[in-house]
Amino acid sequence: RRDVELGFMGGIGDTGLRKPLFEKLKDVVTIRPRTQYLKPYAEYVNFVKRCWSQINVAETGGGGVHLKGRVIESALAGCLLFESAGSTASKWFEPGTDYVEYKTTEDVRKWLRVPYFHNVCQTFGNRLREKVKKYHPRHFWRVVMGD
Repeated sequence: RRDVELGFMGGIGDTGLRKPLFEKLKDVVTIRPRTQYLKPYAEYVNFVKRCWSQINVAETGGGGVHLKGRVIESALAGCLLFESAGSTASKWFEPGTDYVEYKTTEDVRKWLRVPYFHNVCQTFGNRLREKVKKYHPRHFWRVVMGD
């Protein structure tokens, strides 16, 4: 049962982009701190499955960007992914089709207010999930092994 409109599970930190972003979204985002070493992982999975949408910040601890596991986890849970603009997710997935890019918190808020938001989340979530299945290790090894 989905009961979280916008979720995030992970560390916020004191530096970087996350802290100011979540401060501006504190009235609409449900944040669950991730425990060290992701234990228990089932708790994280259950939270993601409750989310209609998840927000991701593609920034690394060193200030770069990369494809976060949260992108794949959101896809497998079938929820809409809000991904920071300019992330490497656009190398594998199509912004505006598979996920929603945001530059500002107002970009996220606009989407949260669209009519039939839950239907929109399902549409994006299903498309992203189908695309992620193409990157499953089983597919990769079939290509490598010629099977």
